Amino acid sequence: MSRALTLTYGVRYSLMPPIYEANGVQTVARESLSTFFDTRVALAEVGAPQFLVNPVTFILKEQPGGRDLYPFHKKNLAPRVALAWSPQGDSGLSKFFFGGPGKTAIRAGWGMFYDVMGAGLITNYDASALGLSTSLQNPSAQLTLATAPRFTGLNSIPASVLPAAPPAGFPQVAPNLFAITNSLDDRLAPPYTMNLNFSAGREFKGGFFLQGSYVGRLSRRSLTSEDIAMPINMKDPSSGQTYFQAATALAQLANANTPVASVGRLPFWENIFPGAATATLSATQRAYQSISNNAPDYSYALYEMDVLCRPSCSKYGPNAFYNRQFSYLRTLRSIGSGSYHAMQWTARKRFSQGDQLEFNYTWSKSIDLASRPENSTATNGVIINAFDRRQFRAPSDYDTRHQWNANFVYGLPMGKGRKLLDKGGAVNAIVGGWQLSGLYRQSTGLPTSVGNGRFWPTNWNITGYATAVGTPVVGTARNAPAPPGGTGGVNLFPNPAEAVKAFNYTMPGQSGGRNIVRGDGNFNLDLSLGKSFNMPWSEKHTLQFRWEVFNVTNSVRFDPFATSADLGNLGSFGKYTDTLTLPRVMQFGLRYDF
Repeated sequence: MSRALTLTYGVRYSLMPPIYEANGVQTVARESLSTFFDTRVALAEVGAPQFLVNPVTFILKEQPGGRDLYPFHKKNLAPRVALAWSPQGDSGLSKFFFGGPGKTAIRAGWGMFYDVMGAGLITNYDASALGLSTSLQNPSAQLTLATAPRFTGLNSIPASVLPAAPPAGFPQVAPNLFAITNSLDDRLAPPYTMNLNFSAGREFKGGFFLQGSYVGRLSRRSLTSEDIAMPINMKDPSSGQTYFQAATALAQLANANTPVASVGRLPFWENIFPGAATATLSATQRAYQSISNNAPDYSYALYEMDVLCRPSCSKYGPNAFYNRQFSYLRTLRSIGSGSYHAMQWTARKRFSQGDQLEFNYTWSKSIDLASRPENSTATNGVIINAFDRRQFRAPSDYDTRHQWNANFVYGLPMGKGRKLLDKGGAVNAIVGGWQLSGLYRQSTGLPTSVGNGRFWPTNWNITGYATAVGTPVVGTARNAPAPPGGTGGVNLFPNPAEAVKAFNYTMPGQSGGRNIVRGDGNFNLDLSLGKSFNMPWSEKHTLQFRWEVFNVTNSVRFDPFATSADLGNLGSFGKYTDTLTLPRVMQFGLRYDF
């Protein structure tokens, strides 16, 4: 636009066809899984039972009604714009602030970028997709000591525990086996990010440079998994009270060891489970007994009432809350989002002999719903409560609030033309030309979570995290005292026994505290010493020697994600099981150039 101002703008357009199976065995749900989930939510809002949802039926992609795993995306327009301005600062105040022509640069930019998705999705889909790789499970937890078949021999499997094989061919209705499986939402859309930045840099006398920047990254439509078959949060149409509200009220009473006779009536239990009442106990009190007996495994208490009808099913009959086909249907959907914002500073000094020193500092925060890639099948990246996703919004798994790093290159002042031992010949060949360089990196602690033990308060298949009821003292201790029933050692908490008291089991409908404590951050120092020797027969031939040391100080930092901080294993509560850093390593090298 002018000598000092440049504007760059453009747009990138891309086509993103869906990945597909080439041999005609690809299956897809006849009715969109988004419709399946939306129907479940709508029924819960009006207090209707879940057995009214259309059963999930799979068809081949090539059959009538078949379609791709997700749409062919043809509208991926990604604009971007950038501005660079170098104030001339010829005289007066402008020269004082900007240093003269070419000394200051101010930049700003914004761009939209689509992620390429596809191949990683198959890792999620074909592992258990009906028709691609089908394994039938026994219905979960429906056998009791009285009803389970008797053991007759090591090689004899009772026929009564084996589910019947479904008929061959498609369409194929997923069997009512309360299965734990996974799938894809056929309305997936390409994830995208919006990157934005603003920076101002100024070069000063003596080779000194300083720059301050804002850097942001906003992710949208990130591929994130959630369980679309989780038990619903049914609302009682008469009172407006929901299951999670009613169950939480009874769970709190159970935690306080409230006698059954002291439990008052709650409209949800009285209206939805009227058959649970007896001549001496109200429906609420019978529900309280189930919740109290199973606490803190509240999802099983609901399973007893809703599926096993103990002490009574709802007024609608069994499976008013749980889906008959799936107890857990982890589905990858375009529902994630994240935000990263950072202030960054860079200071650099160049010296006349070619030496250089640079220091960088970043103050940042990254927040998201989950921090897992599309091909991950780990359950700790799955949103636990699909009806309230924001419970999972927390600092990203990789969030570090403060980061420092530095690098330098320093030529040792010895040998020909240098301050010390300014001689040629053998002296220069031995002591001249040595160069020392180094890298330094340090950050504040990485986040982690405390597990809820082997209890499922909200979701049938994912336990979730514990809930903080206090403020634990956190900080890596190399010789921490023993947690309850365990042994001492390296621990996330200086006093594990006291830290346990800051957490409690999570209530129905909740996910617990994701990434609410922080452990170690990174620390590393690497050094390299090298020298090049000119060969006596030709200056065009050189021999370079290098001695490199990684983690010079042999410092140890522990991985917060590799801890056994879990209410289900108090004997090792907070113990580290892996490190972030590697032990000190040295390596030597010779290189001949010609």
